[in-house]
Amino acid sequence: IAGQYDAGIGIMPNSTGDRTFIFESYNGGSAGNYAMIIIGAAPGAGGSSTGASTPNADEAGIAGMQYGDLFQNVIDDANYGQIYVFEGRAGDTVTITMEAASNSTLDPYLYLLDIDETLLAEDDDSAGSLNSMLIYTLPADGTYIIVATRYGVENGSTAGAYTISLASGGTSPTTGGSTGTSGGLDYALSPNYGSTALQSGFAQDPFMVEITSGGPVSISQAVGGVCSGIANGYATAAPDYRLQYTAGNYNLRIFFLGDGDTTMVINAPDGSWYCDDDGGGLLQPMVTFTSPMSGQYDIWVGSYSPAAYVPGSLYITERDLTPEGVAGSSGK
Repeated sequence: IAGQYDAGIGIMPNSTGDRTFIFESYNGGSAGNYAMIIIGAAPGAGGSSTGASTPNADEAGIAGMQYGDLFQNVIDDANYGQIYVFEGRAGDTVTITMEAASNSTLDPYLYLLDIDETLLAEDDDSAGSLNSMLIYTLPADGTYIIVATRYGVENGSTAGAYTISLASGGTSPTTGGSTGTSGGLDYALSPNYGSTALQSGFAQDPFMVEITSGGPVSISQAVGGVCSGIANGYATAAPDYRLQYTAGNYNLRIFFLGDGDTTMVINAPDGSWYCDDDGGGLLQPMVTFTSPMSGQYDIWVGSYSPAAYVPGSLYITERDLTPEGVAGSSGK
């Protein structure tokens, strides 16, 4: 997997002790010098303004990931690759995005392997601007290995900080990713209208914030292949609002009420995407989580038409409220 005619393997050590490696040419008829290079997952460079955290590597230099994680790390000539592992289930469509920091010269490269070290997928530039994005549907339950490196691996000349994210959802790279900078919706960006933290049973119910819908990103192209619900409209790349939610015994409902035809996209704490168009009545979107998870909800409010920008209110509630009911009680 090292590229060209070079060989590479990923090892998941389950015990301490010696390892024996045997090197030979492919057909026994070629000869020459070679170098053996071992890489692992160094702890990296700490937190960043994007909300990335430092991965916790074990003694073997391997860092664990879960859906929704966003880590920051560094690649240089001394450590030109890191290994991350995660647990997945058959049928999960995972999106792995590796993006170089703005002040970095790094040209990211990604590999995905199964627990038997079989190469499943690799990517160079699908996230745009030399960044990498892998979208892959897992064939079986089990442990999977991500190798984050640079183009050319040990022979590469680029270096610098990067972020790597793992989400359970993705779209074809040719249509703009569900994360990253290739014309998609990017939950790593700061929200347009701020954020709040709410715990189940919050007194200010409904919680409301003023938002204007719309933007240049086609929602159907960005997440239409993975969204639960109807993916219509246009939004900004950055989320409009971010909710840090502590779940309890109630449903969680999020809807928008404005003076135009609007849509909605939500990225849930597990990385899943939820979309709606007109589910709340009056051409307004509404998404209800009947068993909400605790964690981060990133919310986009889109306009059905590409040139429309609709001012209105985003509602977050645990009550049985709807856009129609709120509009009716307010006399709209």
